[in-house]
Amino acid sequence: MGRTCYSLERHLARVRGYARAHGIWTVYLATDSEKVLDEARRSTEFQFLWLPNVTRQRATPARIIDRTVRRRVATGETHLSAREAWQATVDVMLLAECALLVGQ
Repeated sequence: MGRTCYSLERHLARVRGYARAHGIWTVYLATDSEKVLDEARRSTEFQFLWLPNVTRQRATPARIIDRTVRRRVATGETHLSAREAWQATVDVMLLAECALLVGQ
């Protein structure tokens, strides 16, 4: 069973005070939810950044990465695993630069 992703508004309620106090109006989103990204696209309160074309949510949330990597090696699709590893690394590096981390 997958993890529940809460709405953008639920997280922003915890961000607003810090953002006002420190003059921060840019928010990096590392989310598993297309719904959260849709909320961010409609919002004018903050400038939202996220990595485009990063798939964090699958049709089957309980996918086993070891099984996926083995299948990709067998079919010659190892570039897909390398791309996902690179995207995860960039995601973590961007999170490391954040002034505040709010999540679950």
